[in-house]
Amino acid sequence: MPIWKVDGRRYLDSGTIIVTGDAAIEIRVEFGGKPHEVALKFRTTDSRETSVKFGSPKPDRTVVHFVNVPEHPYASGGAHIGKIGDRELILAFYVRPLPITPDGTPRFLAYTLYAYALEPL
Repeated sequence: MPIWKVDGRRYLDSGTIIVTGDAAIEIRVEFGGKPHEVALKFRTTDSRETSVKFGSPKPDRTVVHFVNVPEHPYASGGAHIGKIGDRELILAFYVRPLPITPDGTPRFLAYTLYAYALEPL
């Protein structure tokens, strides 16, 4: 992993993926010598409300729900999604729809995970 710091934030992982319909992406990173899991879950509901919700069912796992991601590009420069060790866990992402297919609406997701502390790393 050649990248280790971006803008003073500790770089953990980044990637791109195409998802269709309701999907879950499981990511495993290491921080402070300990593994941490991050699940990125796409869900659709009967509501039209769009949101990004997160929670930590265990200290070493964070789950992020992309609920009703809209039919236009959607991004965040850095959403605080919980803790990783004694640091803030930050998710930067960009989601955009691809052309509709019979299987559902494919989405392109690019993400980066960071660890952030108030004091310099």
